[in-house]
Amino acid sequence: MSERRSVVRIDGPLRLQLRRRDTGGVFDFASIADNVSRWGLYTRLLRRLDLGRCLFGLVSLPTGSFLAARGRVVRLERLDGGGWGVAVHFTSARLLPTHTHQIRDVLQGPDAPDY
Repeated sequence: MSERRSVVRIDGPLRLQLRRRDTGGVFDFASIADNVSRWGLYTRLLRRLDLGRCLFGLVSLPTGSFLAARGRVVRLERLDGGGWGVAVHFTSARLLPTHTHQIRDVLQGPDAPDY
């Protein structure tokens, strides 16, 4: 089967920090993005998120830069062995320079995922 996407993707694993807000407060969680493009990203999570859920994310790119993005959950896939595949479509995104140390600390801190 040939690839249908015309948008260039950066394949992961890429460190990802997500934030969601709801009536219960603000929730931060670390994950790994499987891939990212200028339009969105795909990640796997242990928890299910609602379709349409607004998220904020920081992605550590291979160049050392960071992508800060807001987006909405547009697709959920139940994965074998538990967990969820989550596709997020960006509503806004901005590339941050490599010297943004506070973001580097968030993505590489004690709660950062190991891979």
